Amino acid sequence: MGTIRTLFTSAAAAFVISASATAQQLPSCGPFQITLKLDHIEFFDDRDEGPSTGDRRIGRFDTFLMDDTPAGAFLFASTTLPGGEPGDYHEFGHARYTFDHGTVHISTLYTLADPSDTEHTVTTDYTYPVLGGTGAFAGARGTVHTQATEDGRLHTFDLVCGD
Repeated sequence: MGTIRTLFTSAAAAFVISASATAQQLPSCGPFQITLKLDHIEFFDDRDEGPSTGDRRIGRFDTFLMDDTPAGAFLFASTTLPGGEPGDYHEFGHARYTFDHGTVHISTLYTLADPSDTEHTVTTDYTYPVLGGTGAFAGARGTVHTQATEDGRLHTFDLVCGD
């Protein structure tokens, strides 16, 4: 059986989204920004000890509006792809941003030095395609640009919603 490594960075294991931002503050389709702060990452070592093809990372970041008002959560699951080597592992995943009034879904492809290091998060800037959404974000398409900051990550959305 494999190894599971875990990191908790906040005392809250659950985040109550309904107690987050007010309706006027919540993001909507169009351009907006949120910040992310790490809550929890787990690594599932499914085969040989250490990172290898097929290993999984799942995680959660709390999301905040630019004034630090809680906005929801960012949840992801990724799989280590073949062809990576120490210091340059490739991860493919699916992620969603969850807000009171809907979700935004993205596809992810990124590189990590060591996927099993749950204290390590993505530090490179990426632009991800938006695959869709629910609720206020139904039919969402566009991009999310992510960049590292001193306190976490800044995510900039450029969305168009509807049919």
